[in-house]
Amino acid sequence: MKLSGLSFSVMPPLTVPFRYFISAALMVMVLAGFIFFAGPDPWLSRWHPAMLSITHGFTLGFITTVMMGALLQLLPVVGGVGIPKARLVGGACHLLHVVGSIALMLAFVWPAPQQLLLMQTALGLLLTGFSLYLAAVTWVLLQKLSQGVTINAIRLAVLALAVTVVLGGLLLSRNLGADFISGHKVYTNLHVFAGLAGWIAVLIIGVSFQVVPMFHVAPDFPKWLTRFFPVLMLTLLSWLFWRGVTNGDSRVLTEPVLLLLLLNSLFAVVLLRVISRRKRKVPDNTLDYWRLSAISLFVITGVFLIPENYLPEPFNGKKAMWLTAAYLYFYVLSVIQGLLLKILPFLSYNHLQQQCLTNFQAMQYLPNMHELLPKKHGRLLFIGHILTGISLLATVLFPGLYWLFALLLLIEFSGLFYLMIRTLVLYLGCKTKMAQLELAAR
Repeated sequence: MKLSGLSFSVMPPLTVPFRYFISAALMVMVLAGFIFFAGPDPWLSRWHPAMLSITHGFTLGFITTVMMGALLQLLPVVGGVGIPKARLVGGACHLLHVVGSIALMLAFVWPAPQQLLLMQTALGLLLTGFSLYLAAVTWVLLQKLSQGVTINAIRLAVLALAVTVVLGGLLLSRNLGADFISGHKVYTNLHVFAGLAGWIAVLIIGVSFQVVPMFHVAPDFPKWLTRFFPVLMLTLLSWLFWRGVTNGDSRVLTEPVLLLLLLNSLFAVVLLRVISRRKRKVPDNTLDYWRLSAISLFVITGVFLIPENYLPEPFNGKKAMWLTAAYLYFYVLSVIQGLLLKILPFLSYNHLQQQCLTNFQAMQYLPNMHELLPKKHGRLLFIGHILTGISLLATVLFPGLYWLFALLLLIEFSGLFYLMIRTLVLYLGCKTKMAQLELAAR
């Protein structure tokens, strides 16, 4: 494992990222129950109130929650500068984000007059939480940091997150009577693309520059890719925004979206090549997640390129919804879930290892990473992830299958939740033994 250039001495407490990870898995488990009771109707349109709630449950409730927690941990390690008052800031941002996300999801489906109160609550909590989070992360990013290419990608991703939050806030404000922007759906689409192609995709690409060579003893990504790729992604996204705002029509977004997909596919090609050239040729669940995400990008781009008159009518009417579901579940969630299988034991091990530096006798209680998260558990989760993803794509086309998707979603994320709790319990057990040993030695 390549660890050169990383600073583990400035890591925040383990509770800071773990509270984000655990609450994110819990939110999807609750979301599975909501999908089951909502029935088939939400799957008829992306604009259905329950579908808006489901979409934000995945993007805001799970994806963004995990990425916020991971960034609070990753940024100090990669950059070498810690976030001030990490426990306090991380805890406050987490509470505001989780409660605000739940309020927003409820606001889409709750009847009036409580709906108005829920929207006001969601707007206030989410804007406050994101403002605090962005201020803390930006303070670190403005310092003189090491590991340039990953840090530069994080800077661009954080900028895209700020744009996504501002647009989301303006759209929500319209429902509260403040017409800062027009009600045209092009602004909703811009909000979606800023989140998917800016905040999520750029952060995934930037983090991969660091974690793929580090965890898998693979060669570094090519310099031409690491230097220019994130900037090119943001440039294309800016062009997409310019076309959308100046034309006020979502149809003009087709060309920029196609170029963004082709660019992501190029990244997938390079990713597969880097993985294939790794020195440590052993089976690894995280590598399977990376491969699945790369292949998904090829399929999504291929389906996007097929002219509508070549597609069967039932699929044609759901094409955009199907592609978005495939992108979220088979690309984004695959990467995130695969990284969690690495990050959970890695962080736990490193925090315990730091404790051993002051007392070498404590090494006897230091478990290896496979004890913290067994490979066979990760394999079962991977299989469950594929089955759930297939059921999601089937449900988009045949809404009557919603119950199957809800059931598999609950099973998959219950498994992920179990792995998180199991790792945390093992970590706390080892930490307690080490603390007792240190106490006895005094």
